[in-house]
Amino acid sequence: MKFKFIALIVALILSSFTVIEAQNINEVNSNKVIKMIRKDKKFIVLDVHTANEFKEGHINGAINIDICQPDALEKIDKLDRNA
Repeated sequence: MKFKFIALIVALILSSFTVIEAQNINEVNSNKVIKMIRKDKKFIVLDVHTANEFKEGHINGAINIDICQPDALEKIDKLDRNA
């Protein structure tokens, strides 16, 4: 169960790279993402689950912004784009 959850989060992270860096598409696998997170402490892991889903389990240090909330995009826009 926990592995499936982590795999889902990694998939969400990977898909966000394509959206954020549309001009510079870099394919990365889950192992590379894990190394990036461990290496760069400024790296932001964004979890878009509901608060209850987030409480059930998440990647340590992840920021939770429920994508279903009306202010979700505003909160996401406030994140450090250089992180």
